[in-house]
Amino acid sequence: MSDVNDSHETPSFPPGIDDLFTSLRSALANDAAPDVRSAGANACRVLLGALDPASLRNAARPPAAPPPSSPLSGSPLGAALGALGSIPREQIVEFLVTGLRAFLTPSAPTYHLRPMPVPPTKPGTP
Repeated sequence: MSDVNDSHETPSFPPGIDDLFTSLRSALANDAAPDVRSAGANACRVLLGALDPASLRNAARPPAAPPPSSPLSGSPLGAALGALGSIPREQIVEFLVTGLRAFLTPSAPTYHLRPMPVPPTKPGTP
């Protein structure tokens, strides 16, 4: 009799599963930083959702993890990029399309037509 666990094939895991387990291991360390613990909790939720999708339907959505700090975070460029990141994508696309239309639409100078002034006539001239 053969058992289901006697299979010599390696199980097929979805891509990124190793990263999830690494994140969990890091979060379980005693001296783990709060952002590492948050990433571990998110990895745990992803794994739970893969194992039991019904359990996540009733659970409240966790807050999004804050973005990692970058070397530009203290500079004006970093502030501009951070502000750009908070704008919805649809609004950015609409802005780009409107700008490109304005740039690519052929336009000629507009001339205002005015009637030519009529010189005054002298008395006694035909």
